[in-house]
Amino acid sequence: LAAFFERVAPLYELAIYTHGSRDYALAVRARLEAASPGLKFAGVVSRDCCPDLRGEKSLARLFPGGAARALILDDRLDVWTRGEDQTARVLVVQPYKFFSARFRDGDAHRDVDSQLAHSATALE
Repeated sequence: LAAFFERVAPLYELAIYTHGSRDYALAVRARLEAASPGLKFAGVVSRDCCPDLRGEKSLARLFPGGAARALILDDRLDVWTRGEDQTARVLVVQPYKFFSARFRDGDAHRDVDSQLAHSATALE
């Protein structure tokens, strides 16, 4: 994960956008920033600050002036299709499954690392 952010962070303004709680989003940000020195996220959007999410996400919440150059990495495409269709900006990634059996034996790390390396190459 650190290698991925090392490659793409200089190219993009990074933000965290989750249907999870604000505490969850801040914990994710803290873990990612601790694992990747110099990494900074420009913004955090969670269900706590946007109670009107209703199962849909919108880049207008992060970029009120326009999101013409925004790119989204998400494991779900459906949350970006309601209202304004933003699917052209979505790079679908594998969902992170902390408790899967594959995670315990290390295969999940290899799968995720492989996908992140491929995604970083595409983004560069």
